[in-house]
Amino acid sequence: MERKQGEVETGGSAQVIRHEIPDRRMVHHTHALFLAGLERLNVGRPARWSTWALDFESDLYTDLPVRWHNSRRPRQGIEAHVRGTDEDAVSAA
Repeated sequence: MERKQGEVETGGSAQVIRHEIPDRRMVHHTHALFLAGLERLNVGRPARWSTWALDFESDLYTDLPVRWHNSRRPRQGIEAHVRGTDEDAVSAA
């Protein structure tokens, strides 16, 4: 069986090999849930946290100073998630 460049066969299946070290950054996160009247809801977990993330972890990683995502949930309110490499910018957002 012929393999493509960048693949190795292990246990009967082909897996992609990375030819470079993945980018790793400290990413700061903030999460909040607001009810319809803009009252902040305590969801029982820390509102802010920081973690190391690798570039292939698309749900955690970013190389931007700040990035945010808001979701409007019918009859539940607004969920806001901010993440970025600049801790002050994430806190301000």
